[in-house]
Amino acid sequence: MKHLTIMLLLTIQLFAQDFIPFSEKMTPEWQKKIKAAGVINEREYVVEKELEPNSFNYYVASVYDANGKLQSVSQKLRIDDHPGDYTYKWNSEGKLAEILYSWKSNDGSKVENKYEFSYDAGKLSYIALYDVATGGSGAMKQWNYEYSNKGALARIVAKVFSHSESGEFSVMGTYEFDGKGRLSTYNSESSKITYSYNKDGKLEKKVFEASEIKIIDKYDYDKAGNLVKVSNTGDAATIVDDIKYNTSGLPILKKSLIKVYDLDDEIVEIHYSYTK
Repeated sequence: MKHLTIMLLLTIQLFAQDFIPFSEKMTPEWQKKIKAAGVINEREYVVEKELEPNSFNYYVASVYDANGKLQSVSQKLRIDDHPGDYTYKWNSEGKLAEILYSWKSNDGSKVENKYEFSYDAGKLSYIALYDVATGGSGAMKQWNYEYSNKGALARIVAKVFSHSESGEFSVMGTYEFDGKGRLSTYNSESSKITYSYNKDGKLEKKVFEASEIKIIDKYDYDKAGNLVKVSNTGDAATIVDDIKYNTSGLPILKKSLIKVYDLDDEIVEIHYSYTK
């Protein structure tokens, strides 16, 4: 039961990360906070009193440089698994150039992926995902960026390589942006996500719809603009996150109340620590 509820919580967190691993740790706002606080190492971990010590061992360990740019992330999600390791490389202009991912299972099999970021006139043109472990030369997936006449991001088209005889990419989904460059919708054959924003331009609500499933996320902020509450409501479960911050505006505790239909309520605490 404990493992089920924690995995449910983490699955929802992963869903929010979208296709760039830990993109939330690379926003200008986050980099500014990390740099101002002088943080080099950040650790995120679960505290669950009723679990035996080290029985789950979920953690995310992040390393930054002196300018607050993300350098690496080590993430452990499942029981007894090795962590997955991400390495971030930046070009001479300070733009993200490459992400390398590696993970080894308990049976010794390996996963190695590489994200390559390509730019045109300083704007991100496309991201390509390669399977390094198998040695294939072609990309498995690709995200193409399209811009308006004014230079604002208008659309991202997500594609996956087809293993059919045509050997071409097929569209997985499309991200549409509004006139202010904010993500407004994501559409695929099987699902749709709609995003709406408050008067300050911050994400206020996200609605996920697929077949007979509808999940609504609502976001609340304090006067400083920090995200302090997330309510995730679906047919089978409700999760409410309450987040507390330190004086530098960095999260130190996220307490999640998990309500699953026909099961007892659970509370999971995710703690954050920082070192300089």
